[in-house]
Amino acid sequence: MHAIAMDVYGKRSLLTLMDKEKTEQQESPNIHLHVQIHSHREANEQDIQFSPPRPSTTFPQSPWTLSSLPPPSPSLLYHCIASLHRHEGNIYSIAVSKGFIFTGSNSSRIRVWKQPDCMDKGYLKSNSGEIRTILAYNNMVFSSHKDHKIRIWNFNVSENFKSKKVATLPKRSKNSFLNFSRTKNNNSHNHKHKDLVSCMAYYHSEGLLYTGSHDRTVKAWRISDRNCVDSFLAHEDHVNAILVNQDDGCVFTCSSDGSVKIWRRVYTENSHTLTMTLKFQHSPVNTLALSSSFNHCFLYSGSSDGMINFWEKERLCYRFNHGGFLQGHRFAVLCVETVGNMVFSGSEDTTIRVWRREEDSCYHECLMVLDGHRGPVRCLAACLEMEKVVVGFLVYSASLDQTFKVWRIKVFSEDENVCLDGDNNKCDGRVKKIREYDMSPVLSPSWVEKKLQGSNVGGNKDTSVSFICITMISSLMLPSATTLRPCCSCSITPSSSSSSRRIALFHLLTTGGIALPQSQLLGGKGSDLFQIAEANAAVNLAQPDQNLFNWVQNDNRRFLHVVYKVGDLDKTIKYVLLFLGMKLLRKRDIPEDKYSNAFLGYGPEDSSFTVELTYNYGVDNYDIGTGFGHFGIIAEDVSKTVDIVKAKGGKVTREPGSVKGGSIVTASVEDPSGYRFELLERRPTREPLCKVMLRVGDLDRVIAFYEKVSVMIVLLSLIMIAFQYTVAKLGYGPEANGPVLQLTYNYGVTNYDKGNGYAQIAIGTDDVYKTAEAIKSCGGKIIREPGPLPGINTKIVVCLDPDGWKLVFVDNVDFLKELE
Repeated sequence: MHAIAMDVYGKRSLLTLMDKEKTEQQESPNIHLHVQIHSHREANEQDIQFSPPRPSTTFPQSPWTLSSLPPPSPSLLYHCIASLHRHEGNIYSIAVSKGFIFTGSNSSRIRVWKQPDCMDKGYLKSNSGEIRTILAYNNMVFSSHKDHKIRIWNFNVSENFKSKKVATLPKRSKNSFLNFSRTKNNNSHNHKHKDLVSCMAYYHSEGLLYTGSHDRTVKAWRISDRNCVDSFLAHEDHVNAILVNQDDGCVFTCSSDGSVKIWRRVYTENSHTLTMTLKFQHSPVNTLALSSSFNHCFLYSGSSDGMINFWEKERLCYRFNHGGFLQGHRFAVLCVETVGNMVFSGSEDTTIRVWRREEDSCYHECLMVLDGHRGPVRCLAACLEMEKVVVGFLVYSASLDQTFKVWRIKVFSEDENVCLDGDNNKCDGRVKKIREYDMSPVLSPSWVEKKLQGSNVGGNKDTSVSFICITMISSLMLPSATTLRPCCSCSITPSSSSSSRRIALFHLLTTGGIALPQSQLLGGKGSDLFQIAEANAAVNLAQPDQNLFNWVQNDNRRFLHVVYKVGDLDKTIKYVLLFLGMKLLRKRDIPEDKYSNAFLGYGPEDSSFTVELTYNYGVDNYDIGTGFGHFGIIAEDVSKTVDIVKAKGGKVTREPGSVKGGSIVTASVEDPSGYRFELLERRPTREPLCKVMLRVGDLDRVIAFYEKVSVMIVLLSLIMIAFQYTVAKLGYGPEANGPVLQLTYNYGVTNYDKGNGYAQIAIGTDDVYKTAEAIKSCGGKIIREPGPLPGINTKIVVCLDPDGWKLVFVDNVDFLKELE
């Protein structure tokens, strides 16, 4: 269950607004709530039968009462089998485990109900109320409270429910100081959250509990000894949801800052490193859900603009590719839950939508809309329930109307003989599908009017729009042409939707099924999508044979140096030494080939990334071009460094500050030949020369090449639709420990002038001949066959990546001999 703490992003909360509506309704009896028509199918009663609901019982003096329900109809695809109303306060979270349902509210009690029909089994009582989130796993329950602490409970599964609180996090110390295992990343952190704990996730195999908070941090707790083993600042705003992939331990977080981030534990350590940032809109991201199977892994995120974004994980790496959007909710999506290939989403528009993802594809169909709540659906939980010939699900939902409902849902298998287009002539009479969706919410008309007028409730002002319920599908997900298939009879109304929504919609409506690379889908403008589609047919890299691929994976690769050409070698050396603080490591002259080299860096060449300056006799000027970006240098204090550069007469091209869409303080300086060095304000590291930035026109294809040929991994992917660019950082280890190659794709730009100044990056390898075979088998272009360099005898092989940037692979043993 992925509940969020919905402290809505405005001065007034939804709860305040709804309370005001109740008062207005009492004062104005002529205002009536509009009741939706239930969606339904007529089915053969003998084929589809569910057991009747059992009456619910409650303990004396319980704040809950059982609402009356109409009798179930076998023709409906769903039926509310229980509805409980809480007399005061709201339900914040739901969890399900071992046949029990746990609900948290603004009281100090966690209510326990028996599946499926909510027989009251008692409660867990704490000393602090406002239980914002609950997580249940096997016989354990984790709960967060108003005091910003986490309680851990054990319970039995017998008929007489019994429970016991076993721990409180952080645990107390006799000396009133917190005992915890410090790591290098968390020494400065207080291990009690400073604000509301809004979400939790549990990594089963490692026994790690992750907690996210409105204080913007994520903490990892080892349950065995109840210690906090890591704490890190995850986002620039509230952390709203957190997930763990149980297959690989990756941690997913989302925030009110509009981003979704993916984190991995550093090997053999407890600290975590950021591997990917997904940032598609300014709208807050409220909830996450993960659907993982043997062959596929999908990540879903619900945001305040009413959309559900989804991504598919690549099989051989940690990278997630954007698959599209699920559109149908008109207001903020507050909760998303998955069971297998089914997706359940609850929204501020009071509805719950049930989606089904087709096997081996990214196509999603909206099967039904559950419309029994009269307020925003705040949290969901779902589980599988098999019933005869159809698959059944139990869905538990809680709303700001102070009701808790249990839904029994019937879902036909995809190969069932069901008429999907409503044409009676195409059906055999067994099942007839009828959809009657009324798109008005069941909230009062005056509430909706305020929402449509742009009230600061629950999200951005542009969320109050009806959208056709379609799936935007990226060509990365589907090798064949895609089609536009609406999943309910809705109408599109004018809106001020985000650029990403317009781009994706335009893509499906105009390309006629042409498959476009994701980078072009996200960045292409309406006027040039046809040109991009015609000019950039998808070309898949050939797969190397398995033995060669295994060798490449185990090859000893690292960045050796980056090479660029200068017209005045001595002047450039002086600049790099004086302003950037590097050391001159060695200098050599090759008169027979009429060039000289100088190697500069912050550490020895046998273990550090360095700069190689090349001077060709008689050439005093080079064209840098538009494709080369900059070199990255880490500075502990960027402003101070810039002042030093200015004082010594150096050229500053950008004053200290953060770049668009970023938060790190940076500045830019230029060397005498015009090459740009970006200064990044970070804590000191053993590799101050931290990156090389190049611009590319086909990001996906270039990344695939580097992953296969260079064995680099994608350490970070930052997608910035609002600023029209996407960044991918590749390397051989965590960014904090080594240099990275940063590839930047500017939307709509497919070609750059590479000039003749920037040369290449050199990478070490154990065998240049096998590396050459791998390059050829992957469709790479070799421009210098493997062999020794004249006069040096160091073996190299030179190739071009798909965008035309040069790579040099250098024999590791020869390189060390050259240094001697």
